[in-house]
Order: sequence, then C-alpha cells, then structure tokens
Amino acid sequence: MKAPRYYFHRTCADYYDGITCNCSMGCHVTSLSFQNHHLIGQVPRELADLPYLEVLELSGNQLYGSIPESLGNLSKLVTLDLSSNLLSGSIPGSLGNMQSLKTLSLGPNRLSGPIPNELGNITKLQYLGLRDNNLSGDLPQGLGNLRRLESFLMLSNNITGELPGTLANLTSLRAFSVMGNSLSGRIPDFIQNWTKLTSLTIMGNNFEGPLPLNISKLARLKELWVSDLGSSQIFFPPLSDLTNLNSLILRNCSIAGQIPAYIGNFQSLRYLDLSFNNLTGEIPNSISKLGLTNAYFTRNMLNGSIPGSFPQSLITYWDFSYNSFSNVNFTGPNNNTYMNLFACCSPTTLNTTSPLKILNESCPGSKMSKYNSLYINCGGEGITIDGNYYEEDDQTSDFYVSPNGNWAYSRSGYVIGTDSRPKDYIRNMTCGFPVPETTLYATSRISPLSLKYHGLCLHNGNYKVKLHFAEILYKDNKDYSILGKRIFDVYIQGNRVLKDFNIIDESKGAYKVVIKEFSTVVMNNTLEIHFYWAGKGSVYIPPYLYGPLISAISVNPDFEHHNGETSTLVKTTIAVSSFAILLFVSVSTWKVSGLEKKNVFDNGPINIQGTSVTFNDIVQATQNFSPKMEIGGGDFGTVYKAEIKEKGITMAVKKLSPNLKKGFDEIKNEINSLSSLDHENLVQTLGAFSGNNQPLLLNEYMDNDSLSRALFGNSE
Repeated sequence: MKAPRYYFHRTCADYYDGITCNCSMGCHVTSLSFQNHHLIGQVPRELADLPYLEVLELSGNQLYGSIPESLGNLSKLVTLDLSSNLLSGSIPGSLGNMQSLKTLSLGPNRLSGPIPNELGNITKLQYLGLRDNNLSGDLPQGLGNLRRLESFLMLSNNITGELPGTLANLTSLRAFSVMGNSLSGRIPDFIQNWTKLTSLTIMGNNFEGPLPLNISKLARLKELWVSDLGSSQIFFPPLSDLTNLNSLILRNCSIAGQIPAYIGNFQSLRYLDLSFNNLTGEIPNSISKLGLTNAYFTRNMLNGSIPGSFPQSLITYWDFSYNSFSNVNFTGPNNNTYMNLFACCSPTTLNTTSPLKILNESCPGSKMSKYNSLYINCGGEGITIDGNYYEEDDQTSDFYVSPNGNWAYSRSGYVIGTDSRPKDYIRNMTCGFPVPETTLYATSRISPLSLKYHGLCLHNGNYKVKLHFAEILYKDNKDYSILGKRIFDVYIQGNRVLKDFNIIDESKGAYKVVIKEFSTVVMNNTLEIHFYWAGKGSVYIPPYLYGPLISAISVNPDFEHHNGETSTLVKTTIAVSSFAILLFVSVSTWKVSGLEKKNVFDNGPINIQGTSVTFNDIVQATQNFSPKMEIGGGDFGTVYKAEIKEKGITMAVKKLSPNLKKGFDEIKNEINSLSSLDHENLVQTLGAFSGNNQPLLLNEYMDNDSLSRALFGNSE
C-alpha cells in the first residue's frame, strides 16, 4: 500500500495525518483513518501487528487483492471499513474472531464466494454492509445471532435460497436491504416483528407473495420497496398504519383490485410506484393532493378520470401509460411536471396516443403494411451504417412518435434518490470505442424502469431482431463505476428473450459491443420490444444511472418479399387472423353467451367441453396472469397457458390490451358463431369472459408447433 508506513511501529513518535494514538498507558496506535487518500496496493498483513487498533478505515481508495486473514487477530477493533475499493476474493472467516466489532463495511468491492457463517460470532455487531459485491450462496444461519444488528445491507449480490428463520432474532433492525439478489420462497412473517424498521427494501428477488398480514405493525417504516413477486394473485396489502412512509414501491407484484383511499393519508409520501400490476378502478382523488414528486401507475387496468391537480412548485414525474382511463381531466401540469400519457386511455380519449392510434393515422386500412425493416440509433442522431439508415432517437420526452409514424417509444421510471432529469437518460460517449463502431455505439438510451419500442406499419411475417449493446457508463476505477452491474430483462412480442442480462458480462468489458439476435413474428403490423428493470444490479454506484441501456435496434425481414406481394396462403391466413382479432376486440365486453356485463371477480360460469368454467378458474390456472405462464402476445394482448387440471381442460387465454376494448352490439353474436366452428385445421374458439377491464378470449391450446412456423417456415 503506497502510504507512509509509520503506523507499523509500536510507537507514535512519528506523527502522520490519519493516525490516532492513545498514550495514557504507553503510546499505542488506536485508529488508522485513510479514507479517500488515493491509496493503491493491497491491504498489508502487518496491520495485525497493531493489537490496540480500534478503528481501521480505508474506504474510497484503489486497494485490490484479498482481505488478509490476519485481520481477524485485531480483537479490539470496533470499526472495519474497507468499502469502495477493488478488493476481491472471499470474506475471511477469521473476521468472526473480532468480538469487539460493531461496524463491518466491505462493499462495494469485488468480493465473491459465500458469506462465512463465522460472522454470526460477532455478537456486538450493529452494522453489516456487504452491498454491491459478487457474494453467492445462501445466507448463513449464524447471522441470526447478531441480535444487536441495526443495519443489514446485502443488496446487489448473487445471494440465493430463502431468508433463514434465525433472522427472526434480529429485532433491533432499523434497515434491512437484500434487493437485487436471487432470494426465493415466501416473504417470512417474522419480518412484521421487526418493529424498529425504518427501511425495508427487498425488491429484485424471486420472492413469493403476499406480504406479511400484519406488515402494518412496522409503523416506523419510511421506505418499503417490493417488486417482481411470483404470486398468483394478491390484493393490495394492508398498509393503512404506515403513515410515515416517504417512498412506497409495490411494482409487478400481481396486485389486483383497487388502490385503497387510505394512501391519501400518507402525508410524508413522495415516491409512489404501483406499476405493472393488475389494479382496476379509479385512482383515489386524495392521492393527487399529496406532495408526491414521483408517481407511477404504468401498465395496470385503471379507468375513470386521471385525477385532480398537480403541485405547481415541485418538479414532479407522473406516469399513467398503458391503462384504460376514459378522461384526461387534470389541471396544473407545467414546465416542472413530466407526464407520460402514452396508451393511457381508451381510443376515444382526446389528446392521447397509442400504438393503435398511430397505426390508424400512419397506415390506415389497406395501407397497414408499409415497411419491412426498421433501424433506430437509440439516443443518437440519424446515421447510415452499411447502407442502412438508422433513424435518429435523441428526444428526451417520456414518449415519442417518429415523424413517419413507423415507430414510437415510451419510457417509465426515475433514478431513485437523485435529481436526474429526462435529458440524463440520453448518453453520448465519443471516446473509448474503436473508430468503426463509434458512430453507432457511442450513444445510448437508458431507462430506470421500463423502455418500450413499438415498430409500426410493418408487413406481417417472420423477422430477425438485432439488439445492439455497449456499456458506456460503468467503466471507471476512479469513481468506482467499474463495480457497477447493469442487469435487466428483454421481451419481444411479450415473450422474455433475455433474463438478468448484464452487458459487461456478455461483452467482457466496457466499450465492448455485444449484439443479440432473435427471431420473432409480426402478425398485426406491430412489433413490441420491451426493456425492463426487475430491481437487480447496482443502484448506488456512480453515475447512479441503472436500468436498461440500448445502443441501437435493427429489424429485418426473414421472408421473401416480392414487390409488396405476399403469398395467397399468408394473405388469407393473416386476413382471417386480423378479422378474428378485430372481432374479438369488438365484442370483448360481452360473454360468449351474450350475458350481461359482470364484475371482474364474478364467477358466472360458461360451458367449455361440457364442463363449467369460471373466471376465477382462469385466474388460478394462469397464476393471476403471471409472466411465468405467458406463451405469446403483442400490442393486442398477451396469451397465457391455462391448465385447469381438476377439470381436464387446457386453453390458450388471451388477455386483451385494455386500450383495445370497445363493444359493438351489432356483432356481439359473432363470437358464438366462431365458437361453433369445428375443423381439424382450425384452432377452436372456446369462449370469452369480460369483466371490469379484463376481457379474456379462450381458445384451444395447441402444443405441437406454432402458426408462424407453419406459415413462414423454420427461421432457425
């Protein structure tokens, strides 16, 4: 370690800044504090020769190599802080010998391997910070012995397994964060007994819901972050007593039902994220009266009017995209208000847009098909590469429609705990790349949560989609951004094609290009590419711009296109398919038998193959329309496999997009005609449900092959 080595002496005669001595009974070094001193090298083993050392703070340097086993001999050490370095290797089990230790901070670094069970021997420990490493394996049972622990920070690692039951002993906890790992199992009920908690962040794992029934006992909570639960269905958790909350994230938790009005009583609430659930009904007016700076209701089934007014003095971010609102009736948006209304509302709502509206305007009727390719330079200006013109994509708005109407994007989210603005989500890095690749990969678009690109007016058929990536932000040793992990998922046409994708892991470094190619099918003249942050990766690593990053998109046909003509078989099949989809959309507010409209949770049965099937049967069979059960989809809706084992029925259930709902009495009986068709070459329509904003189409499930393969051949 390149620093004065006076502290190895048994005397304090040679003074140096950062060294503290106690000379009451002979002079002994008691504290070494070299934070942010630009130190380079390894942690010296000789530090163990300072038996009276109580404080060792070496954070914010460029130290590398492993943590010496010998540090475990420092029996009087109270504080050990090696955070924000480049240390690697495993955590020595010998650290469990430091019986006086109260603070152990080892992250961010590059530490790997399991967490040693011996850390549970440090019974005086109050702060355990292991965040932003590469630690793996299960949490050891021994950690349950740390009864004095107040802060438990394990976020952004590779921890697996379930939360051990011994953690129930940690009743002194004030902050508990395991976000961004791969923990699984049910969220344990013992969490509700940690009544001193002020921060609980467990998003970005593989937990099963629901939240503990008595979670509201945690009345001191200021932060509650939960996301991406694997539950089949849960209702809004009982949080009415959590009136001290200032940030609440319940994202992609399979929450159904209405938003409770009591959230309007959370006067301290500033950040609210309820996106990617199955919420219905209206947003309570009381929510708009809070001092919210961020509110996200993205991709639910909310309806009614977008409520109320908005603060005039605060910079605020509101996202109502991908819902079913009937009226944009708010007042007050100004230059300080950023609002996403893309696909927020029913097709008849004025001053809003959606993929369907763009299709009708840009390529109506017989002109639905205008293009057979798409090139976008994400975050950059228009450029020509290898004879292909990549259209410019340098807008900073939350959603944007290209001048030709052939593509659009919608962005959602905000970098937590920063003052970032939409302009920060366009990045340009002109140095670092080889010259031939600079123009395409030096720019990129980022989104802290969700980024959807919609290709529009495309000819129907098979396509090859290339996604171009290059990490240009997590790159520097000096600001520790090189320790950052950007992890996200990618969906094409509703199918997840990349899970926990890490650009640097794939490309083997910053400024390295990686291209991912996928085959997909366009059937309704639209292509959807969705980049989604599931809560994994680094949140608190500079430059604090986590979430999906994309450099360019290229889409090319994987079929022969002869002067705009399509084969008779393909045209006929697409025509039939398009008619069926439009018909289904038109009558999606009616049940197969023509019965009256019913509430979304009513169980009015319909007869399928001689067996009574209810709406709740479908909900349970699809695990409340869980992504795990998705088998296809696009702008018109998502298709799920529904196997009702006890009734011997397997179906393909299409949950129509709420933006497409529109009933027409004159053709409602056509669905019955489709249900009666029976031919060996036809997939039979079995029926339909319609509830409050949740229209479903039930079709025969075919597992032998895909229609696209039959029509367009094997694209592999």
